[in-house]
Amino acid sequence: GGGFDLVVMAGNVMIFVAPGTEAAVVSNMAAQLDDGGLLVAGFQTGSGKLAPERYDAHCLDAGLSAVETWATWDREPHTGGDYVVFVHRKP
Repeated sequence: GGGFDLVVMAGNVMIFVAPGTEAAVVSNMAAQLDDGGLLVAGFQTGSGKLAPERYDAHCLDAGLSAVETWATWDREPHTGGDYVVFVHRKP
């Protein structure tokens, strides 16, 4: 593993990376995790932004499994609003 138990991308990191690099960013972050480590990311969704389904697919492609999906950092249930927080785990 990469040596970390947790990597957090708060502050809309995923919508500010260069378009087309999202999968590489996720893969690079996943590579930093030890087995069992968590990748946590929160970002705005909506028109022209990264779709939650696409981010989740990037995580799965990077070998991560979904743990939780929330609407806020307070862990409110995600029901399709304009913000999402994902927690994925490296097996």
